[in-house]
Amino acid sequence: MSLITTIDHVPASQPDLRHPDLALFFKDMTDLAAMTVSVPLAYICGTSEGDSLIAASSGEFAHQILGSWYLGRVALESPGLLQVEDVTTDPRFSDGKPVSSHQNIRFFAGIKIAGSDGIPVASLCVADFHPRRLNPDQEKGLEILARQIAFQLRHRHPVGDFKDHDHSLRRVGGEIPERRVAEERIREQAALLDKAQDAVLVTDLENRITYWNHSAEVLYERPAAEVMGQVANDVLYNEGSIQLKQAIKEFAVEGEWSGELRQRTRSGHEVVVQSRWSTIRDESGTARSILMMNTDNTEKKRLESTFLRAQRMESIGTLAGGIAHDLNNVLAPILMAVQLLRGRVASPRDQRLLDLLENNAQRGAGMIKQVLCFARGVEGERVVLQVRHLANEMQKIVVDTFPCSIQISTKLPKDLWTVMGDATQLHQVLMNLCLNARDAMPGGGQLRIEAENLVLDEHYSRLHPEARPGPYVAVTVKDTGSGIAQNLIDKIFEPFFTTKEIGKGTGLGLSTVLSIVKSHGGFINVYSEVGRGTEFKVHFPASESGTPLQTEGLDEIHSGNGEMILVVDDEVSVREIMKSALEASGYRAVVACDGTEAVALYAQDRHQINLVITDMSMPFLDGPSTIRALQKLNPAIKILAVSGLMAKEKVVEVSGSPNVAFLHKPYTTSKLLAAIQKLLSTSPVQETRN
Repeated sequence: MSLITTIDHVPASQPDLRHPDLALFFKDMTDLAAMTVSVPLAYICGTSEGDSLIAASSGEFAHQILGSWYLGRVALESPGLLQVEDVTTDPRFSDGKPVSSHQNIRFFAGIKIAGSDGIPVASLCVADFHPRRLNPDQEKGLEILARQIAFQLRHRHPVGDFKDHDHSLRRVGGEIPERRVAEERIREQAALLDKAQDAVLVTDLENRITYWNHSAEVLYERPAAEVMGQVANDVLYNEGSIQLKQAIKEFAVEGEWSGELRQRTRSGHEVVVQSRWSTIRDESGTARSILMMNTDNTEKKRLESTFLRAQRMESIGTLAGGIAHDLNNVLAPILMAVQLLRGRVASPRDQRLLDLLENNAQRGAGMIKQVLCFARGVEGERVVLQVRHLANEMQKIVVDTFPCSIQISTKLPKDLWTVMGDATQLHQVLMNLCLNARDAMPGGGQLRIEAENLVLDEHYSRLHPEARPGPYVAVTVKDTGSGIAQNLIDKIFEPFFTTKEIGKGTGLGLSTVLSIVKSHGGFINVYSEVGRGTEFKVHFPASESGTPLQTEGLDEIHSGNGEMILVVDDEVSVREIMKSALEASGYRAVVACDGTEAVALYAQDRHQINLVITDMSMPFLDGPSTIRALQKLNPAIKILAVSGLMAKEKVVEVSGSPNVAFLHKPYTTSKLLAAIQKLLSTSPVQETRN
């Protein structure tokens, strides 16, 4: 048997639900219903098919979706509030009759609205596109709304309607005196508004608060008793709010307004709300008060802001990549030329000038790597490092650049273990921590860098899940600054979180530090006390090798034996300096300006060319395409790929061959020659290509 039966007993005195005087009231009720139970659709249906949809919270959108009368009829036969968690699986709808003209309606709830004689005259319904169930507060809210609608139909009907029910409307001394009816209506309306998730407030025409619901108390951190009678603008806004002035101007013209506003809580925090203002009028049409409903969008706006910042960082990364490619091509010839000149310059003064030139070029190369690491996550080269050297270098930078009011000291034992890491990234960790310390001491103070060897046991690792048992080098950066409040400690490593003023911090410093430390297998402990200072203790796993990598300088120059090398690069200066360096070191060199020319030259002289050096970023035919084209001519060809952007793993993935080596730009002559000798000394791996 179908859930719905025919209603034959509709009284002749049924009210005209489409009377213009009721339209605005019904629209307000459906808006409140949708807001109370947090659904996209709320609507009122009549008892006849001609009154299938009287009012809805979403206007024409609801008319398109709820074209069927069937869903509205369901609630009319139910003794109380009816809920259907999922209309597609509920057995009561198994007769195949469509529940709506839109197949995506899944959840439905409705409650009948009875006339004065108890006969249903309409139903209040809500719907959603996802299966769900109302909580007790939402159920209570719908019941209150249904009673409010019934009350309005009985006691505020348009003239000429409900004539057969006049006796029920004039019970001045009867069962429900008018005063008790009005008081009950007010109580139910207040209870309904307190169930709403939005902050709802009402002001008089002088902008003094006359109503303040429970959600407003929670959002603005102010009880209703505290704000009643106060001017709303003084309670909610900072002085001189441009948004507020514009809203008031538009509201004065239109009588209603909706838009985004920034308001403040009692504690001074800013909240972003989607606000809707409406004029409340009496029966004569005279404005009596203003209704404001505010939806808290603070978290939504924060997520939007984070997303936009991430997009900007991605754009910065793309821009940085292009700039880095050009700068690497500028620095590579300088670094290579310096080492070639060392053998031709004997004067100590000139050698010092070459040292200065090389050190600054290396510093520029390091800055490029740091920008790429930050913006695009490019991994640098991991080598055995002595943290003591990095700390000493940081001490020099602090002394030269920080205010004189900040005193720095170090404690760095000589027997400090080494770590395996990227020198540029570890330098960035120390730099960011020292910069944070500087900003925490605007009036001066003490900055101290310490390092020590630690062996962590199983007990420690159980207390600190991010730690693993074994040897560590712990680096501590401590200051005597303002300190960090305990409720903020857990947030300081979040991207874009900052306590600094706008324009003085990006909120990315500590998140970058944490990212780098974790990528090195380490972890960070933070200790802070407000007013006394902060201590960051960074733990890096100690390297199994106790010998740190020696710095470059007068490295051994590896000479060739007349082998021919094809150099492929789109930069003239890079081609010329590489050709000069190779020929000065006993090799023969032939150059190509792009991949197309390189393939043609190799096809012509493939039996004489022993190795190809190619840049990975070139116009026309780029590095990866050039490598694949050359491998088709000779699967065993030896190739040295160079790039300032692409990681080694990516080059191997692109080439798919063990005969391809990688060298990161910019490089010195000694690094280039060492990479060439290593590649030439290995036996080529023969590969079969289809």
